[in-house]
Amino acid sequence: MINSKLFQLYQDHWDSLFRELKHINRNPEFTINPANPLLLKVGDEKAYTEADIRVMIFGQEPNTWGGHLRDNVAEVQLIYKDFFLTNYCFDTYKRPFWNGVNQLRHLFWNQYPKAKVEFYWNDIIKVGMANDKGMPPHNIQQIELKHFKVIQQEIEILKPDVIIFLSGPDYDWFIKQQIGEINFNAIEGYSARQMARLEIPNVKTAIRTYHPGYLKRSSNTDGYFNSIMNEINQSL
Repeated sequence: MINSKLFQLYQDHWDSLFRELKHINRNPEFTINPANPLLLKVGDEKAYTEADIRVMIFGQEPNTWGGHLRDNVAEVQLIYKDFFLTNYCFDTYKRPFWNGVNQLRHLFWNQYPKAKVEFYWNDIIKVGMANDKGMPPHNIQQIELKHFKVIQQEIEILKPDVIIFLSGPDYDWFIKQQIGEINFNAIEGYSARQMARLEIPNVKTAIRTYHPGYLKRSSNTDGYFNSIMNEINQSL
């Protein structure tokens, strides 16, 4: 039922989203084209439903996601399956973000050795750029917010116990656009910009901190991730 709900959620928004994305691609006035949207898919629904802890980890935006635009929800979901559910992102791709996510996975496994923990990846901006990386331009952002504002519903469908936003403070405005006017409350020992707790309905713990690439450059990854786990331990 989880995958069917996700599919229907995306399908309900698909026609208007794809029409707008295709318009940009065909218009020579726009020098930056959009990539495919990030569409989630669950691998083993039974394992996910029966998990003791469900963790959703957000990055910033998908870069060059899936090549050419594909006018088919199921086909775009397969990009997610081939990249994330097969562990390609950890075993082969190995970028700073994925090294950070993998480190968090091992911290969970070590902290809760007897628990069944399921992880899912998402991005707070779901439509990135086709031939570049980083935050997409304003026109692509506005198309997403008008035609594909689905993250709150993804959370309701997947019911994560823990959400970790590895997006950095510059993306807080987009979190608010997608989820609502939530507060970013500083965690003890940090400023709100460095690490904050978010109150999201029906989510036990939600934390936002820096992108792993920034933490690696600052040599602060271990300290930040250990602090995240300490916060999570207090609520699970």
